[in-house]
Amino acid sequence: MRTQDLVSVVVPVYNTEMYLHENVESILSQTYSDLEIIYVCAGCTDTSVEIVQGYKQQDSRMILCIEQENHGPAHSRNIGMRMATGEWIIFLDSDDLFESDMIEVMWKQAVNQNADICCCYWDCFDEDSFGKQGMTDEMVRYLCSTYPVINVSNEKKHIFQLISLNVWTKLIHKTVYQRDTVHFGDFPNCEDAFFSMMIAMEAAKIVYTDRKLIHYRMNINRETQTTMMLNKKSYVWEVADAIFQQIKAKGNDRGLKKSFYNFVCTIIFNASQSSIFYSLYDDLYNIYLKKWEMLNCDAAKVFSYFNQEVYDKVCNGDKAMPGAEMAMQAKVHFVSDICKKGVCGIWGCGDLGQKFLERLSSADADIQHVFDSDRNKWGTQISGYIVEQFMGNKIDNIIVTSSRYYSEIKKQIGSRAGQVYDLEREIFV
Repeated sequence: MRTQDLVSVVVPVYNTEMYLHENVESILSQTYSDLEIIYVCAGCTDTSVEIVQGYKQQDSRMILCIEQENHGPAHSRNIGMRMATGEWIIFLDSDDLFESDMIEVMWKQAVNQNADICCCYWDCFDEDSFGKQGMTDEMVRYLCSTYPVINVSNEKKHIFQLISLNVWTKLIHKTVYQRDTVHFGDFPNCEDAFFSMMIAMEAAKIVYTDRKLIHYRMNINRETQTTMMLNKKSYVWEVADAIFQQIKAKGNDRGLKKSFYNFVCTIIFNASQSSIFYSLYDDLYNIYLKKWEMLNCDAAKVFSYFNQEVYDKVCNGDKAMPGAEMAMQAKVHFVSDICKKGVCGIWGCGDLGQKFLERLSSADADIQHVFDSDRNKWGTQISGYIVEQFMGNKIDNIIVTSSRYYSEIKKQIGSRAGQVYDLEREIFV
């Protein structure tokens, strides 16, 4: 009888001899030992195959698959996934590193929560520095009230926002990874996004562990199979279209479509400063808005406040996407809507708050109170609003203008307000 479940680790390899020793050892040194470690070496012209063979002779858990031609990481991962016999599977790129207890931590979390997928966070590094940056849990935690547990049936409306698109941050149970619909798509790039969105749709429960357990290497000056693909045309809309067809096959689920539409708006906005923006924008405007049934959707019920700004610009053929102005306009729309629900107060002046109040003064928003903890610093009157100190007033809605101080202010307000909103985050929900 097993004391642990077998975990399959799949690593696609293409000419990474410089980093491969460190990569392999980060897997072999895992505190979780019940592993099968599958390296798929595809079209390697350096010593990568010999390096893996050397480790294979020392450790029976190592499995080597040699492909004569390189068809990209998606093809190699599919090969490794078909070879896998584990109860669980996890992927790693051949120049990246696992934290030493990564698999153990994720396996325990998944088993304890009876989850189909366990996700972790990551940081990235280069040759000169370690742990530079990475994904955090702020938006995931904010979107899902049951975090770190995500019951997919209850969270479909933003499921694609609750799971990162990087494939290597996930431990996946065989009831998900062995399904016919789950594979890496035949796309020259963006295959991670396709796979991650597919498993999110197929899972019943996803759980997070609040640690950065994978270290992603930024190879700025080295051309890998990934960077070669990214220098070519982006296939993000082809990936999105494949996901949309799966949503339709699942009965046009309204929650999944809502999450998908917000995903599309996020993609086009994030691309607005890149060289591929205009081609992506034109294809979205000319082809996919209609194909994905976005032209006639009720934007107010579908999009986050910020993405509604993006959606309106795309529908109107407007390619200018000034993020700061769009965020400000989204905040004004949010506050205007909240004001219709009862007595509304704004908390927090500061530089950002002052600018926001100036915009609100000319908008259709019935702000009845403006609070600030340091009214003497910012003045007792701003843009026609009297700045008050909070004296325990019972108010229906209080909107905090700064995420930085949200928790502190919410604690100070306590139960003396119906709802307390974090404005900077609320526009992205």
